[in-house]
Amino acid sequence: MEPEQRRAYRNLLALLGRGGLLFALGGTIIISMVLYVTHLPHYRNAVDVRYGTAAGVLAAGLIAWALAVRVFRSGIVVSPDGVLIRHAVHRRQFVSWPEVTGFDVIAAPRFINMFTRTPVAVAVLRVSGSPLYCVGSSFSEPSSYADKMADRLNEVRRSSFAGLPEATG
Repeated sequence: MEPEQRRAYRNLLALLGRGGLLFALGGTIIISMVLYVTHLPHYRNAVDVRYGTAAGVLAAGLIAWALAVRVFRSGIVVSPDGVLIRHAVHRRQFVSWPEVTGFDVIAAPRFINMFTRTPVAVAVLRVSGSPLYCVGSSFSEPSSYADKMADRLNEVRRSSFAGLPEATG
């Protein structure tokens, strides 16, 4: 692997679904704000209320868009120094290669909702501590795509970083 080369692994279908919903929500909020401002009758005292409400609604729409961008960026990023796990909401966890024991598909109970019964995620297995995973590496059910992602990550770990001592634990 080149010195500055980084590669992100993520489940694009899940991210497009979740991030796309947030993006659409933000767009709907902003469009409704524009329609509200442009179509509200002009009363003498309505101007302050209209622009105050518009500013609040605009802020809500922009927050939804910002969250959508965060969801799109979540995933597992492999670099020569180690593995970075990008979460959707402001958390990043870095694990150096000597601490990584491998990658595996594990049950992801925190992603259970009304549409998924057995969610799984590709997780970074560590020498000490619990496995790390994020929404970008999650799948709604066990699938061959999850297994392929874990296999590719394990291949990267074995091939590019073969000179590192094998972690135990």
